[in-house]
Amino acid sequence: MVLASDLRSPQGRLLLPKGMTLTESHIKTCKAWGILEADIRNVSLEDAQARANKRMDPEVLAVCRELADFRFSNADHDYPAQQELIRQFTLWAARQLEAGGQSAKLELPAPPPTPTNSSLPELPEPEDLVSEATHLASLPEVYSQIVAALNDPFCSASRVAEVVGRDGSLSARLLKLVNSPFYGFHQQIGSLNRAVALVGSNSLTSLAVGVSVISLFNDVPAQYFTMQEFWRHSVTCGIVARHLASHLDGMDQERAFSAGLMHDIGRLVMLMEFPAHSRAALGIALYERRPLDEVEREMWGFDHSAVTRALLDEWALPQTMVRAVGEHHLPPGMEPEREGAVLHVADIIAHALDPDLTARMVVPSLRGSAWSVLGLPPSILASAFTLSHSQVEDTITVFLGEAA
Repeated sequence: MVLASDLRSPQGRLLLPKGMTLTESHIKTCKAWGILEADIRNVSLEDAQARANKRMDPEVLAVCRELADFRFSNADHDYPAQQELIRQFTLWAARQLEAGGQSAKLELPAPPPTPTNSSLPELPEPEDLVSEATHLASLPEVYSQIVAALNDPFCSASRVAEVVGRDGSLSARLLKLVNSPFYGFHQQIGSLNRAVALVGSNSLTSLAVGVSVISLFNDVPAQYFTMQEFWRHSVTCGIVARHLASHLDGMDQERAFSAGLMHDIGRLVMLMEFPAHSRAALGIALYERRPLDEVEREMWGFDHSAVTRALLDEWALPQTMVRAVGEHHLPPGMEPEREGAVLHVADIIAHALDPDLTARMVVPSLRGSAWSVLGLPPSILASAFTLSHSQVEDTITVFLGEAA
């Protein structure tokens, strides 16, 4: 394979020049940089896609196309990005089936029991709901200092390392994350000062807040999903958001990751404070095969992203992050800013990357307005699927341990 044009990293760094013949070593290097496609001489995208399809069992592909119809039953198929998303899901699901040696006779899930239509009291507004959850009203002291550092553009690297270092468990997790394939540094990073120097103080404090939040939700009742499933989805969303941000000028990749990690904690607040309401909304969404946020807005007048936004606002997190989590479901008529559009797309890809191929929850529809804001080519979705899936297992272990 010979490059038909220069191959550059998402940040614009020249990796390989036009005319270079690709070797296995080159391909490994490209994957490490998050580059999973290149302009190859005399090979079109259509040719490459056709070759990939030919290598797969036709029976498996047929089953996965049926599965895609089920998981994307609410999607708008009328524009290229959504079509490419469904195609990438189909290929990814087929690869999972073939890699796992599973039968091509994959059975779609039966509908859940009819949800009960019990009368529930009216909910408070998101801001009141959050303020009434006294155990969540403020972060522990060390986390409050991290947030203060996050909001201070003049905070020094050594100060950040000092603040984060006050919590031994947090420090250990951050160092483990920095030394994981998530970053791919060639040398072991042994100190927080070194981690701050390499990752950046703002980026590391963003990561620290994201890691910290997980410890605040230990006693959430399980209904329709486990905490492992919840955090797996959240970590996947963060990884995809970070990957998309790497292709956008001026976006902080670690802040995008942390926003993805926290984008759905409003669901946990709802489950802790109003479990009956949450179960009712989840039951209807599953039974009617509708997106959860749509059902929530219909039932309550707001969805869980509004609760997440109110909580992050209460914690005084940066407003760009607060707005992004509040916009990630993009109800009809909302025009997103770029950070919210990144989270919207990342959330949808994370739903599609559910390791349970026959998950009952439908994948929300990709909004054309969000994709237009990003200005990315649909081909970026292939690398988002492949790279994110490869990083999830190592990253989830950092957050939840080996049992995840």
